[in-house]
Amino acid sequence: MFVTESRAAIARAVETALELESQNRIGEALDVLESTLQLEPESAEVAKQCARLSLKINEIRAFINWCHEALRIDENDPEPHEMMGALLASKGRQAEADEEFRLAAAVREKLARMSKLHDRLRWGVLSVSKFAMTKLLPSSAKSSANQITAIASRDLARAQEAAAQLGAPKAYGSYEELLADPDIDVIYNPLPNHLHVPWAIKAAEAGKHVLCEKPLGMKASEVRDLMAARDRTGKMIMEAFMVRTHPQWLRVREIIRSGEIGDVRAFAGAFSYTNVDPNNVRNKADIGGGAMYDIGCYCITTARWAFEREPQRVACVMERDPAFGTDRLSSAMLDFSPGQAIFTISTQINPFQRTQIMGTKGRIEVEIPVNSLPDRPMRLHIDLGGALDRSGIRTEEIPACDQYTIQADELARAIRGEREVAVPLEDSLANMQVIDAAFAAAESGRWEEPSRF
Repeated sequence: MFVTESRAAIARAVETALELESQNRIGEALDVLESTLQLEPESAEVAKQCARLSLKINEIRAFINWCHEALRIDENDPEPHEMMGALLASKGRQAEADEEFRLAAAVREKLARMSKLHDRLRWGVLSVSKFAMTKLLPSSAKSSANQITAIASRDLARAQEAAAQLGAPKAYGSYEELLADPDIDVIYNPLPNHLHVPWAIKAAEAGKHVLCEKPLGMKASEVRDLMAARDRTGKMIMEAFMVRTHPQWLRVREIIRSGEIGDVRAFAGAFSYTNVDPNNVRNKADIGGGAMYDIGCYCITTARWAFEREPQRVACVMERDPAFGTDRLSSAMLDFSPGQAIFTISTQINPFQRTQIMGTKGRIEVEIPVNSLPDRPMRLHIDLGGALDRSGIRTEEIPACDQYTIQADELARAIRGEREVAVPLEDSLANMQVIDAAFAAAESGRWEEPSRF
């Protein structure tokens, strides 16, 4: 980043050059600029061409943009925008000047926000759920961008035990105490499904960013409430679809977009496990249990990822457990027009998962689409020949990685303004609309349109 004196010198040089240009003294104008910028000999000719064109048509923006690039001025520095704004304003180009001042203000706001962040984002966790304690939190703790700082539980003793297990320095006996902690940057919400949106909203209103477990809500209207909270508070809120940042799914999209398998026309998914514990939250219908909420959401989000558009209508059949009332076996069809996705999910059949994505020229098989193993490579099978004996299949290995660590790192990057959030709430809303349509279709026995939810 250049010192203020250097920027002032550049500004004066540009002003002088513009004045010389107005007198048609182009050569002198170029000499002033070249001398001030102290250009390397090999870049002088490029500089002259750029400056000559810029000055000849009085394009201040084009020239100063080039100056910024040549001088490698930090894009996160507001002063070049302010300098350009002042120059544009002096030439009567107020609309362009206002845009530069707006950009400068945005950069200053970003810098102020980042200055409040520690080197590592400090996470607070709502509850001591088994999944959080055994999967996501140990993996997130490996992140160089994040640290687990506090655990909250309705039972203080359990919070203290969990904090000790994870090496977190703080434990709270209530969720409210955690949200009130000014030293927490991010809240992770792995509560039962019916508590996702209410506590995510409370966290955002307490000034925290949020990583919320899937499914984000129990209906699309809840996600809209959360979107309103995000817009009101300015906090980052992301649904924890770790598949969206896993390298194997990034590679799937890369292959599809390359055209290697042609146009995607079919998606087939299967995801199942066995859980008949009546005390498990996945078997409690009133708080969001059942196969569609728990694992169907993954089939839906990956199908939408493969087609890169939204289904127009949904059909679904569900078999409910007579004691739990949850959907224990569901099959759905998503009409992407052209193309269809089908999937079967269950909480009470043999554990299995697989995804097939079929195009007009080939097929991709994702061997372990959701619960990827962190200690070994994941495999994609690309079949372009279609031989029934599988002789034409090419297998690609995705290096071993921890998808929960990656998810935490990507969220940290989004919070720091380095990238867009991986799963924006608009995407979560679209996924929830499909879930709503699936439940409605199972009830009505008809096709249902996600757009109406």
